[in-house]
Formats: sequence, C-alpha cells, structure tokens
Amino acid sequence: MSTPMLTRYEQAHRILKSKKNNDIVRNDTVYPHWINNDADGSGSDYFWYQKQTAAGKEFRWVDVRAETNEPAFDHVLLASLLTDAIVNFKEPIEDHQETTGRTINPLDLPLTAMTINAANKEGTLQISFTAMDKRWLFEPDTASLKEAPPAQLHGFISPDGKKTAFVREHNIWIRDVSSGEEKQLTQDGVETGVNGESAAGMEDILLWSGDSQCLLFTKLDNRETKTRHSINYVPLDGSLEAELVESTLPRGGDESIGGWRLIVVNVSTGETQKANYPVIPQIACGYHLDGFLTAGLAWWSADNQCVFFVDSPRDVRTVRVVEWDILSSSTRVVFEEADDIAVRLRHDITSPPILAPLPETNELIWFSERSGWGHLYLYDLNSGELKHQITGASGNKEPLAHNNWLVHSILHVDAERRELLIQTAGRDPSINPYYRDVCKVNIDSGQLTPILSENYEHNVYKTIDGTSLDYVRSHYNLLGDVNIRRVYSGGVSSTGQYLIATRSRVDTAPETLLIDRNGREILTVEAADTSDLPTDWQWPESVKLKAADGETDIYAVVFRPPGFSPEQSYPIVDLRPSTRGFRNLPVGSFVNTMQYGTIYYQAAAMAVLGFVVVCIAGRGTPSRSKAFYTHHYGDHAFSNDFNDRIAGIRQLAERYPYMDINRVGISGDEWPINNVIYASLLHSSFYKVTVLHCMCDPRFALAIVADTTEMTISKMTPPRTPYPEDCVESFSGKLLLIQGLRGSSIEPSSRLVNALVNTNKDVDMLCVPNLLHMVTPYTLRREWDYLVTHLMGGEPPEQFLLTTY
Repeated sequence: MSTPMLTRYEQAHRILKSKKNNDIVRNDTVYPHWINNDADGSGSDYFWYQKQTAAGKEFRWVDVRAETNEPAFDHVLLASLLTDAIVNFKEPIEDHQETTGRTINPLDLPLTAMTINAANKEGTLQISFTAMDKRWLFEPDTASLKEAPPAQLHGFISPDGKKTAFVREHNIWIRDVSSGEEKQLTQDGVETGVNGESAAGMEDILLWSGDSQCLLFTKLDNRETKTRHSINYVPLDGSLEAELVESTLPRGGDESIGGWRLIVVNVSTGETQKANYPVIPQIACGYHLDGFLTAGLAWWSADNQCVFFVDSPRDVRTVRVVEWDILSSSTRVVFEEADDIAVRLRHDITSPPILAPLPETNELIWFSERSGWGHLYLYDLNSGELKHQITGASGNKEPLAHNNWLVHSILHVDAERRELLIQTAGRDPSINPYYRDVCKVNIDSGQLTPILSENYEHNVYKTIDGTSLDYVRSHYNLLGDVNIRRVYSGGVSSTGQYLIATRSRVDTAPETLLIDRNGREILTVEAADTSDLPTDWQWPESVKLKAADGETDIYAVVFRPPGFSPEQSYPIVDLRPSTRGFRNLPVGSFVNTMQYGTIYYQAAAMAVLGFVVVCIAGRGTPSRSKAFYTHHYGDHAFSNDFNDRIAGIRQLAERYPYMDINRVGISGDEWPINNVIYASLLHSSFYKVTVLHCMCDPRFALAIVADTTEMTISKMTPPRTPYPEDCVESFSGKLLLIQGLRGSSIEPSSRLVNALVNTNKDVDMLCVPNLLHMVTPYTLRREWDYLVTHLMGGEPPEQFLLTTY
C-alpha cells in the first residue's frame, strides 16, 4: 500500500541509484583519455571519452586543434559487425548489456577495457576492446573487426620498452616483451614481508631506473606487527562452528606497526641492494592505502646512481628527505623539516603527498605549512639548502595582496619551461576557500598566473585515484581487468598544453571545459544533462557561518526536502561530518565532490525523507590554514569541533526558522576516526538522536592513519577528552550503534555498550555478521528508519529494500 513516506523512500532510493545509472543527471564529469601514440610519444592533440545518454552511452573523439567534438566512430557499424561476429557464439551476451535477441544495441555498446590508438595525427584509428569475453580490434575506416590477442599483461614497462616488471605471489618478476620469457628476481616474499605491495594488498609501483638496468621496489615488513584475532560467527562455508580469523593490521597503540624497506635489484644479475636505513613507518597514502612508491615518496636521480626518498616517523613531527647511494648502500639526510605539532605533506588522508622531483637539476619542489599555509618551496638536493619559496612568498608578484591561501595539488610539471600547473584555494577572500582554481606558476620567479579562477569548484583529475576507482569501474564499464590507476593519464595532456576541468558549485549543474595552458577556453566538452531531475528538486545551498569563537569563518551546505515550504517545520540532520584527516563538505555538485559525490547523493536522498540536512566543517578539519587544522590537536572530541557545528546550526536556525532547533540528529559513517559518538555523550542536550556505523576510536584504528598518530601520540594541551566509555554519565537521547562483526575493531562499541549497561542507560545496537567496517544498503536503510522514527516522529515503510548506498 502506497503511503507518503513510502513515496519519499522511493524517491530517495532513486537519487541514490542515479549515481550509477544516470537516472537524474548525466555527464556531470568527463574522463578524458589522451592519445599519445606519436613516434616520440608526445602526441596530445586528441582525446576520447565516454558520453552518457538517456539510451546508454556514446564514445566521443575530440580534436583539440580543430576544436571539434564528434562521435569517435560509427556506432551502428560496430554494433552490426559485433552482431555478425556472435552469430556462432554459444555463450550468452553478458546480462547487463542491452540486446534485441542477439543484436547488439549501438546506443549501448558492450565494450570494456577499451583503448583507442592512432599511428599518427592523420592515421587510421584502431580501437581495442573486450566484449563477450573476447578481445577485439576494430578499424572504422576499413569497417574491419577481428579477434585480437589478449590485452597486454599487467606490469611496469622499462624505459627502453624491452621488459615488463610485475609482482607475483609477493615476489618481483620481469618479462621479456618480445619473447614473453619470465624471470623471478626475488625469492623472499611472504605474507609478513611482501615485495611490491601496499598495506591493503594492492600493487605498489615498481620504479625502473632511467637506463632500464635496475628496479626500485619496497618490501612491506610486518614481521614484528602484532597478530590479532576476530571471530566469524557465520562462516561463509556454512560451518556451524564459529571460526577464528587472524589479521596483522597494526593499531595506533602498538609498539611496532611495520613499515617499508627500500630495495634495488639489478634485472640482469638479480643482485639486490638494500638501503642502509631503518624501516620507514607505514602511513596512509590515498583512499586505498597506496604503496610508498605509488605515493611518489621515492625517485631515481638522473644518473641512476642514487635514490631519494621521504621518511616520515610515526609522530610526523620531523620529516626527512634522504639520499641513498646505490653503490655503497650508504644514506645521508639531505634536509629535514620539524614542527612541534605536525609536518604534513598533503591536506587530507585521501590525497598523495604534494611534492615534485626535478631529477635533471637535482631539485625538489616541497610542500610545507611552515608559514601557516600550505605552499611550495624549492630545495637543492645537492646541498640540501632551501633555494626559495615558490608560492605565497611576500616578494612574488601575486595577483592578490594577501598570501593566506594554499596550494591544493600539483597537476603538471614542465621542467623545460620551469613551470607548474597547480590548484590553489583561498586566494580570493570573496570566494569560498574550499573552491579550487587552476593556476600556472614559474618555479624560479614565483610568478603566478590564474587560468581558471571563477567562483566555482574546478575538478581536474590528476589520475583515477582510489576514491574514484570503484565508481569509475561500475559507472563507466570501461575498465575490465585493466589497472586504470596506472594507465589513466588524467585530465592534463602529457605536455601540459591542455587540460580538462569540470566546474560546478553545489547549486549549479556541472560543465566540463577544455582549456589551454594560457586559460583560453577551447571547447565546452559537456554540459551536464539535468533534465531528469525531480520536478521539485531543491538545489543545496552553501553558507558561510561563524565558529564558536565568533570570529573564524566556517562553511556548511544545506540540503532541503523536495517541495520544501518555509511555512513548515523540519528536523535537522548533521550528516557524515568531516574529521581532522578527511573533509566531507560538498563543494561541487553530484560526483564533483569528495568520495565521488557519495556525501552529495546521500544528503540529497536523506533530505527527500523530510529532513533539512546540514554538512558542516568546523575547526579541526583540513583544507584550510594550519591553525584551523590543528585546532585542539590531539583531542579526538575536537576533530571538527562540536562547538563550531552547534554554533553554526543555531545560526542557520535563526536565519531559517523552519529548521527545528529542538529536533537535531547526527549520523556518522564508517570513516575510521570520526567522533560522532561524542554528540550523544557530551552534547545530548542538542543532538537528540545519533546513528553511528562501525564506531571506532584512535586506540583501535589503523596505525597508518594520520589521525591515529595524532590522537595517540600527541602530548599537546589541553588534555584529551576521555574516551567514550568514560563519558557515559551525561548520555541521554536515542543512540543506534551499527556494528559489523567482521570489522577491523569491534572493541570501541562493545566497551561503550558495556559502560552504558553498567550505568543503566538505554542504547540500541545492530550487530551484523559478515559485515566489515562499512556501510551497506541494509544498514543505511536502518539509519533512515531510526531517524524517521525517533527524530521526525514518523513511521517508516516496513522493510523497504535499498539496493545501493
């Protein structure tokens, strides 16, 4: 039976699903694939991309010099050729492909792992792809389609193109490209000492020397890491007996957390050389815990005699750049940076370090917050001396007078021009300080020239990072088994002459532009199609507020229900708050924000249920000044200061009386160091309902997460707020804890519930067997139900089926 609340759930579900099925918005971003197939490898005048359509997809070809954007090939022709090719196939076409009988739909071609090559600028296109479990080669000009050899095996190609390096069963191997002959280079790879892999079990880069004679790789040494046990109460094999599961993921309080050792192997002799240096502690590099070399923390010298690397101790208060002489195995500290609080090389845990080696001149572009803001500095790696500050220096000819802004990332390095393409934020005080622009800056003079600097967030893909990997794999269906994190070239052409940027705000439809390095807009590649947005869609609003000190600017985004009326009263949900290590504040629309729009879509969906949803970033969160980030550094309860969030929500309620300040709830997801639990424990007079997925605290979180280091080791004052189980006396309101029993740590929620029981406090807890440390469609639906029931006072539909989150 249909009810108003059931209709809301269905509408909210449609919004969540649209992130993958393009149901309400299409082409909200573009992934360009640059063609670099000239003889000298420098071709960057063409790219292709996949366009989303209401009927499926279309592959587009952009000729930058001609300023044209047209279909990459005849889709009807390819569909016809594929249909003819499968006539004799016995196996069915994949279920997800649209076919009529056995006819391929030209509007939704079933292509994965696709590449487009051109022998030269006027040459014939060659399109390789996988379809129906076979590899194909299609040449549109000759209407030729034929089976092709399997896609090239994975690995890292040597500079001379003769060998491929790869990892197999924790060891390093090479393969001769011409003969296919394979050779194992290391023999010592084991579970507690893997070669060429990250802490998450993903491959790390194998870094060739420029002369193709040697490989640099890492060994992840976990021999002294503590072994822990968890219980799987519902074994997947159907056994009745619970099984004991071992893991070696270190926690913040452990004496040893393991780390990386750097090794070079000569590919001809198999001889290895280990750096004479202590193990380098693991740190989280990127959303999927990238490896040391993938994060760019080591590089070869131009003469192939030395390797430089970055060493960051666990307390992150002293970071060193070290030179390793391969012949002697000796090391020397080139320079170091120290700080009483922390030395950060990036803004948040999902980002790679912001640095750029210049091997030909033996220099290093280094990121530092020593001025109070994140800027770039140039170091001489011969002497270890600082040459000068590149960005934000008082003597530089900046377009604006103040230097209280930050460099967000380096997009491209042009060593010949001595020029960088960078993204900055906060340069214009009249623009939201979280919006990224695009600039070029001269390495020597510091002369900075804005390229894209309007009042928008500008999203430029440096590569397909871990945050977007799963989204791209499922959403675009292009990847197959290809490791796109390695093969995808990103939004900037190889020469840095052109780049693709998507601009948007939370309240505008995205638009993707092709521009040159001087800022000339060449083409609008795509403007997002929002024609299928709900007719009563409410665009979110970005607002500036004041922190609890009454002086510091903080920012929030407000999502209102469809059909919103200021004459009604709406409960408020503080959703998925940012933490000290991760900013979850939406800045662009749809996928053009953190976690590929997960927070944007989830907030919009929850608003549909009848809430005013607020995403707010108070002090103690990243992407602002150092002082903003280090606010109450060392105190877990002040990551994204609750006092700031409460002050901000009160200001919003004064501005918008339809926001019911007496009905405020909060919801936190699985992010390992969120502090949402303190809403119920210390601020329950304000937050009446709390839902928390997979509670954690620094004692039990992964030691490699920077927040954990800060929380467990910091000696800063003021004293840390007691841990949750010691703060239950003031607890009131409604609390739902959702805990996966196969998560990396169930102790925090267990300790808290035990303390609540001992003090006769009421708490609701959902324990899910075989659930890891994550949110699922089922647990998200239970979150919705709980907030609708206890915060809104409504009745959720019975056992509504969510299929995505």
